[in-house]
Amino acid sequence: MPRPISDAEKAYKASLKKEPAEPGHLMNPTALALWMDAELRKAEPAWAYNEANKALLSSLKWWVLGNQYELTKSAYDLSEVKGGRSLNKLNTQKGVLIYGKYGVGKTTIMRVVAKALGFKQTTCINVIADYNGARSLRKYELGDWYFDDLGREREPQFSKKGELKLLSDLLEQRYFNRRGRTIVTTNLTLEDIGELYGERMRSRCFEMFNLYALGSPGGVDYRTTK
Repeated sequence: MPRPISDAEKAYKASLKKEPAEPGHLMNPTALALWMDAELRKAEPAWAYNEANKALLSSLKWWVLGNQYELTKSAYDLSEVKGGRSLNKLNTQKGVLIYGKYGVGKTTIMRVVAKALGFKQTTCINVIADYNGARSLRKYELGDWYFDDLGREREPQFSKKGELKLLSDLLEQRYFNRRGRTIVTTNLTLEDIGELYGERMRSRCFEMFNLYALGSPGGVDYRTTK
């Protein structure tokens, strides 16, 4: 079942096509935090802060501003380690992948973050809808893009195109092009990504993205608070 979309979300999504962010919000951390707060409340009237999304936003703020020192200090990390060392090395040059359960604000947050940096935005369902043969997804290979809802394009109702692993091929092409950063939101875990798209794609995630999880205990499901 498609998730319900509120009138506020529809209006904010439409505004992204015609309201570029003013450059003043990138002047300093305080200006950015105030701007993001206003945008979050505009996009989601029921928006509320909790420990999980505050930690996420605090780290993302430094990524948006390109401040490597503060981003590293934000210490937002995943529990996955290899040889006792974290595989999630935060870097301003990488993109962002956020995963977590439904309704905790992943899309709301990343629409705002993508708008702050002028990323083009689309959904993974729209990407496969555009596919009509070789090279037809070329427009998505370059530049800064935000792809929402990775994994949903694999659901049966979105045709057999989703079974072609088009998104993993696209993300891999972007990995090799290295001409633009990528934002991805998904309900899949890293293990799910490995199962659906292959271990190579899962491994690439650590090189392409700063990895964030959202939806830990205490998370708010905004779709049930309306």
